[in-house]
Amino acid sequence: MHLLLLPNELLSAILDPITPTRQSTFPLLLVCKAFYEILYPKLWRKLSTCAQEYIYYTHRSRQRHGLRKLVHYAATVGLENIRGLKYVKEIAFNSDEDFSKDGVWDSSGLLEVMTELIHRGDITLKKLVVTKTDSSSSEWQGTPAMINFLKTLKSNPPADITIHTSYYNTDTITLPLNLFHPPAITSLTLHHHYPNYDSLRDSTISATNIPHIISLLSNLPSLQLLILDLRYTPTSITYLHSPDLESLFQSTISNLPLHTLGTISILFNPSFYLHPPPSTKSLTTTQTGDKTWWEQFSRHPLPLLEELAIFTPPAHSLPDDGTHRYNFSLTTLEITSLRRLHNLSRLQTPQLDANCEDIWCPENFLDLVCANNPNLDASDREYCLSQSTSLKKRIARLDVLG
Repeated sequence: MHLLLLPNELLSAILDPITPTRQSTFPLLLVCKAFYEILYPKLWRKLSTCAQEYIYYTHRSRQRHGLRKLVHYAATVGLENIRGLKYVKEIAFNSDEDFSKDGVWDSSGLLEVMTELIHRGDITLKKLVVTKTDSSSSEWQGTPAMINFLKTLKSNPPADITIHTSYYNTDTITLPLNLFHPPAITSLTLHHHYPNYDSLRDSTISATNIPHIISLLSNLPSLQLLILDLRYTPTSITYLHSPDLESLFQSTISNLPLHTLGTISILFNPSFYLHPPPSTKSLTTTQTGDKTWWEQFSRHPLPLLEELAIFTPPAHSLPDDGTHRYNFSLTTLEITSLRRLHNLSRLQTPQLDANCEDIWCPENFLDLVCANNPNLDASDREYCLSQSTSLKKRIARLDVLG
């Protein structure tokens, strides 16, 4: 047993005969013991694989990383005898490998030990983080050990579940909610990635996928963070026009207690503005320069909004009908609580040709941001003012060029 784990009375009895300067040594040991008892649970708070474990595997124990190093040194005493596991509050699965039989969670027996601790009530997990590539429900469950773990966790759900899902080489958005306790899911990221080559013909933003996403979100009553990073195919710029789906999607979003909302895509037609719920504190949104969109955005009050980022899709994915070239002003801006305005440089795109630059925000937008938001970060305010002057010059140049 570790010396610092002994009760104070026993520790004193052991040290008295062998410590000539007990008056100075013993208080120091008690301080060390107190620090140990405070810090030990914090050191074991989270179990997570790290990036180095996926890059390479080595048989040299000193060069191992993360959980692989832990299970190697625990082999002599057995994982079930490691006192620190009882202090674990958070588990993170950071790769598809964590769901495979060759992953460290399964191959080491660590997942079985954690499942048993949760089942017996020895630990109460507070957070689960899952980062995974989309696949079938059976692959999400992975091995028998993972199936048993997810089943046990569903009966003893953590207070917070975060899911990051990436979709590769597929145009179907799915997520097996049946494997989790939906009311515990507080963060969800759906990211779609297309390969460099155009092997797909259908967009992920479709009349098929949007209902799937609506159904998914309607079952997540505690969702506080939502990031939708969906994509059109490289050759497809036909926007989805469906008033019914727009209304249903808006209604679904409005009913969520979101603190963070990110839509890194044009979900419907360019003039559709997705109204964030009043609880939103951080907003990342995407626009194509549509005047109707900007007018809706400027008139929508968000009393708690502190961070704002506005993305503009690459110029080659925008319709070449002139709707994204404009020089109008906003009459108002109802957002008055901003502290940060991110990604200002992306409010404009690179040159489309040798004669002009396209401007992706109304000419007085940056002025309104500075005037209406007294708590705006000083560096953001300075940048806004400098960019506003440059913006007006570019708009004037566009007027001359016609």
